[in-house]
Amino acid sequence: MTGDDGRGGGSKTCGCGSRMRAATSLGSECRVSGHGLTIEDPAPRLELKAERIEEAAHRSVELTEQGLPPRKIVERVFPNGNRRDRFFEWLTSREFSRLNFVRAAVRHAPKTFTR
Repeated sequence: MTGDDGRGGGSKTCGCGSRMRAATSLGSECRVSGHGLTIEDPAPRLELKAERIEEAAHRSVELTEQGLPPRKIVERVFPNGNRRDRFFEWLTSREFSRLNFVRAAVRHAPKTFTR
């Protein structure tokens, strides 16, 4: 999560959505999701997803700087966690979890983390 992932232009945020934004710049008319579904005009969806990821990363860092422990941050950043989230956490032996997202966002945040 650096300010620039080497593709030029950088990111106005922490850069955690920069790869997703790079995918939008490819200009494809459709893409295939990880589940095999066709997505027409994927750029707006990828941009929205990048914004959501970056906002969650920013909030995670802000709350860490306020002294909250990671599990409390998860509760605040992801207040609407549901069974599907918990299922994927279980399925991946907790590798794919909201707690790991918070830890990674904090660990990889630039020292000067500004919006």
